[in-house]
Amino acid sequence: MAVSPYLLVGELLCFFVALSANSLLLYLIKTRAGSSFGRYRIMMISFSLYAIFYTTVETLTLPVMHIHGSGILFYVNSVLKYYKTAGILVSKTTSSTTLTATKSTSGSSRLVSFLLVGALRFICALDHLK
Repeated sequence: MAVSPYLLVGELLCFFVALSANSLLLYLIKTRAGSSFGRYRIMMISFSLYAIFYTTVETLTLPVMHIHGSGILFYVNSVLKYYKTAGILVSKTTSSTTLTATKSTSGSSRLVSFLLVGALRFICALDHLK
């Protein structure tokens, strides 16, 4: 299962685009968004910071997904695959962040997540029947 070099180039290009766009968004929120935005301003800042965090973790791990029939295989295709301790550190950091986010979500957010997972399982089951 070789990964195309174009995929790597695209991943890095998208990383720099996302990093620069979100940094620009943070700058514009800080300088141009007045107090009339209120809590929406905080939501935009948190969204932008989360996007920067997510793209950084994804670029560090370079996850690859292989689907065959009803099976799904995920593996890491970055430099971290050669350094076990660094990979474990990144995975523990991201899983604890996800766990904290899951604990602090409201009931409606958990319901939406449950429905999305159910829809994904249903789509996979339909694909398996073909």
